Amino acid sequence: MVSLFFADKENQYRFYLHGAGVVPPVRGTSRQPKPDQLEGGLVEEVLTIECKNGDIRGLVTGLEQRLALAKAGIQPLYLWIESDLSVLPVGAQVLDGQVELLGGGTADRLHGYQGLRLRLVRANWLAETLTTIRLQNANGTNNTIGLTLFNHTDGGTGHVNYCDVVGSDVRGSQPLPVRFTLDVGGPTVRRLGKIAVSGGADLWDAGGSFDHVLEGESASAGAGCSGMTGISNLSASGGAYQNFQWTAVVETSVCRWTFDTVRLNWLKGRGLRPVARFHTQPPANTRWRWKILQADGVEILDQSAPALLDTSSRLQVLPAFFPPVKSNLAPFSSFILEGWLECPAAGTKQIDLDFVHLLPLENFAFFQPVSGLDENHSLVMDWSSGELHTADNATGDKSITHLVSGTPMILHPGRNHRIYMLYESNSGFLTSDSARLRLAAGARWINP
Repeated sequence: MVSLFFADKENQYRFYLHGAGVVPPVRGTSRQPKPDQLEGGLVEEVLTIECKNGDIRGLVTGLEQRLALAKAGIQPLYLWIESDLSVLPVGAQVLDGQVELLGGGTADRLHGYQGLRLRLVRANWLAETLTTIRLQNANGTNNTIGLTLFNHTDGGTGHVNYCDVVGSDVRGSQPLPVRFTLDVGGPTVRRLGKIAVSGGADLWDAGGSFDHVLEGESASAGAGCSGMTGISNLSASGGAYQNFQWTAVVETSVCRWTFDTVRLNWLKGRGLRPVARFHTQPPANTRWRWKILQADGVEILDQSAPALLDTSSRLQVLPAFFPPVKSNLAPFSSFILEGWLECPAAGTKQIDLDFVHLLPLENFAFFQPVSGLDENHSLVMDWSSGELHTADNATGDKSITHLVSGTPMILHPGRNHRIYMLYESNSGFLTSDSARLRLAAGARWINP
């Protein structure tokens, strides 16, 4: 241990307990080699401080004040450990703590010295400060300043709504929650509303990647579909969308895709949260449900809960489903994925489906607009602290434009990771739209 100090989250305003930076009355500090394990993934860090001369009473008072403010959440306090001058310090937020007097207590001060014991409660890991993560896709490599993602994926140059993180760039030994920054840019006037982001580990390698796109025009008609027409349109993904019609007032099968073993081998049993682009808004009071059928299209293996479609939007978050998993004795088997729709209105109903993107459920998060994300602003979601805000790129002023639900975006050391994003703006769900994405994370260890 080279240095031990208290500081803020950014490793600033240091108060040294051990190392070259200590000032009287602190002479040095020893750290219990193994923290005591507590419930809930927490540990108790035990430090013994040797004090001599100087204002010992003021030191004790200051430590107690820092711990009280940290416990109340008024002024966050972090314990930082620098074990090697060649690497970055690692630290964790102090959630609770207390100061104990050792030896003869206050009587020792008459002789100019005092022993103190600090008991600090923190998470069971230590992390570096946040550093940028390099991103790559068809629009750039080793990007740390903002990588362009389009609002769809097709064969167009650079037209991808995902980016990748190389596993060797993810350091540490523990999973890392990221800070996600979405830059809208300018000068075009626009406001982003609904935003869906997702991601997962091991969805790509040097040999290929998980195909997350189900184009509407690649679907076939379900048993309840009364009419199906492919319509060319330059604003649609792949240059076309599919029109599906049905007449039943009860739930019926409208569209279906064959889910092949290549996709299943990438998923390895993980759940999916599909997000769809409709070329036009769906009919009122329409519900969508997934049903999973065996490859022969007869026996139903599983089904999702139904979800009510948003009649004011072309971006639809569809119900989650879980593809079948393989057994120990057999490989994955292909299956039929059917979209079942229910609309109580009489007569012919229709949907204009451009695409469905199969987003991993494990890192899926949805940002619901409160006001919307304007040009020259950035949406910042720091999953390591739980803080969400929007920053003005010119002034740095913070505001709340969205609420978030779902799960944190997590990177795993040594594993390739893919991140997906789709969004809707005040101009609709434009496939030609693009935005820039940045990531940052702090490497974590249990025993650095």
